[in-house]
Amino acid sequence: MKHIIILILMVLVSSEISAQEATFKKYSGTKGVSTVFISKGMLSMIPIEKGKHDAYARVARKLDYIRILNCDKPALAAQIKQHSRESIKKTRYEVVMQMSEDGESTTIYRQKVKNGRYEYILIEEEKNEINIIMTMGNVSIDELKNLTKN
Repeated sequence: MKHIIILILMVLVSSEISAQEATFKKYSGTKGVSTVFISKGMLSMIPIEKGKHDAYARVARKLDYIRILNCDKPALAAQIKQHSRESIKKTRYEVVMQMSEDGESTTIYRQKVKNGRYEYILIEEEKNEINIIMTMGNVSIDELKNLTKN
């Protein structure tokens, strides 16, 4: 359950070519890999209504995009993990959260880019699976903290 909450927050949180964009480009269209791209245009269509979820909609509208990659084919997932790790090493990311449990790990990276924007990358590695969620936008860490209060 906590992995799902973290994934949801990263999707709601989050130009230049990112280290992980190379991973998305390399494996997009590969059999056994699922990728999703949500543009700023689509995110801007989320209605902001008074109520419980308006804070999420406001944050989502500040994002430039959301990219999601999933692979649960063991050999291919191992390749993607390796490529992802190499890409992360090449760029200066700050680790903002790291969690390990029962052989699974989740790490959230952050990098400041131009004009107060941040790139957030969540990488969740399981034994035979990898999930990567990447967002970019003008979202502060305080706004993310406030989402956890709602």
